[in-house]
Amino acid sequence: MNILKRRETVAWLVLIAVTLGVLYFDVAQSQQGTQSRLAGIALLAIAYFKVRIVLLEFMELKHAPWFLRLSYEAWLCVVAAATLWMLWIL
Repeated sequence: MNILKRRETVAWLVLIAVTLGVLYFDVAQSQQGTQSRLAGIALLAIAYFKVRIVLLEFMELKHAPWFLRLSYEAWLCVVAAATLWMLWIL
């Protein structure tokens, strides 16, 4: 079996690529001295995207009953929106 055909491997590679992208973005921002609120919001949005991938792919929520998956998706949306909103106004 080709290892790149497994969903877990592809998810892991996406997580690594996103992490390296965030690291590059953060280093570039800090070298320019332009740490902004918008950059923080972008980094948090990427972090929530990564949480969703981990919970769906590695904690098997993609195969959960619809009410569990719906409650997870709703919880993640509420927490992400509240955190991003607080970061934006404070």
